[in-house]
Amino acid sequence: MGGRYNTPHMAVLQKYLDRLTAELNDPAPRPALTAWLAGLYALGALHWVYFFRYGNLRLFVQDWLKEHFYLAVLKEAVTAGRMPYVISEVLQKTDRFLANPEVMLTPDVLLLRWLPIPLFALLHVLLFYSLGFWGFARLRRRFGWPPLAAGLFFGLFTFGGAFTARFGIGHLQWAGAFLLTWFAEFVFQWLEAAESKRFALRPALAMSLLLYLLYLNGSFHIANWCLLFLALLTLTRPRLLPYSAATIPLAFVLAAHRLAPAFVTLREADRNTFGGFPSAGVLLDAFTRLIPFDADPVGLGGEWGLLWWWEYDLYLGWAGLAVLLLGLAAFARRGGNLAPLAVPTVGLFVLALGKTWSVFPELLKQAERVPGRFMLVVLLFLLVGAAETAGALQRRYPRLMPWALLAALGWAAWDLWRHSRLWRIALLEGIYLTKKYDPNVPPIHILPNVDAGYQSLVLGSLAVSAVALALVLAALWRSSVSSRP
Repeated sequence: MGGRYNTPHMAVLQKYLDRLTAELNDPAPRPALTAWLAGLYALGALHWVYFFRYGNLRLFVQDWLKEHFYLAVLKEAVTAGRMPYVISEVLQKTDRFLANPEVMLTPDVLLLRWLPIPLFALLHVLLFYSLGFWGFARLRRRFGWPPLAAGLFFGLFTFGGAFTARFGIGHLQWAGAFLLTWFAEFVFQWLEAAESKRFALRPALAMSLLLYLLYLNGSFHIANWCLLFLALLTLTRPRLLPYSAATIPLAFVLAAHRLAPAFVTLREADRNTFGGFPSAGVLLDAFTRLIPFDADPVGLGGEWGLLWWWEYDLYLGWAGLAVLLLGLAAFARRGGNLAPLAVPTVGLFVLALGKTWSVFPELLKQAERVPGRFMLVVLLFLLVGAAETAGALQRRYPRLMPWALLAALGWAAWDLWRHSRLWRIALLEGIYLTKKYDPNVPPIHILPNVDAGYQSLVLGSLAVSAVALALVLAALWRSSVSSRP
């Protein structure tokens, strides 16, 4: 440092700047990094507590009314000890509650016996957020992302419009999207395992359990996106065929009690399918424009219909979009971690546009009626690539890049905060009240009548799932024991 500065004060300042720069560039698990990750986790938790107004909500806006019905039925079931076979309202074209694939059946629903519904919704989101953060921490450790690169991934993924807009209008199943960090981790485990000639059971079992948890949470669509990505990945990486052949059927067997009743009950239901992003302008707006929930619907029109803005919202802001585009460099780098994922990522991107999804069979289109949602998986892997590129740039330009990334992080944080405030549930409920909407949620009840065939299907498929789950957990435990030194 000698000779660069004329005063001792500037020399001391540079000393501390150099130390801070070293910390920002260092991927090692130092106390500062641990504190940084703990701070990120706390920031995310506080954000969702604020977004859900500390659990003090009515939950009657848009799809929150439907979610309130679901949770009210589950609350009656766990309080009165009754199986909710049939309910007093038709929701998603059926009154057979356990045949509805978007109903949440995760173990934490037992808390509804004691908790009010809005507070439970908040705690459920925090639970899945925590699981997703664990997956993010695994990804960070896998790639050795320095703090700022990790912070960019975390912030843009966790607080982006794909989450805030969905939670704002009542897509509680979107909590399952937090687990996409684990999906990315398991995809990389597959790629590692496929380098060996010997089949590794553990990555296949882990992926099947993740898919089952998504189905269990009612995140039916998210699980289907993951399956489609795995199918495209396997087509381009034939070595992964044994993993797909083991994982996908096993996931279906584990989720038998979610899928079999739904398929039998809803296979004849008349449900519209929609187009994807109708233009490049709408796609750019999805990432960069602050658009309120009551904006005019957008879409291809005609037989492809129009969709409300939350179906397109992926807001990151201009700074966030610039960071996201760094991910393209990671895909283009030969021999890089992201190179094997280029084809399936581009494939989902193309399927999310226009009428592309319409060429597929009706069964697949019914599994996802809004193909623009595929873009969240594209976003996931682009953010992984962006973090990889940001880390590489920090190593190459250790003095300049930390400050550039810190500026980008601050700008993106401000944009994401503005979007979150625009879509927060309390604000939407206030708007609905000014429009004279009735905030009182009508009562809904479990009905005693149930036909024997439907009941047998539910109980039989539940038995199949229970046996499969026990076998998978036993196999994972055995694999863990045998892998210990």
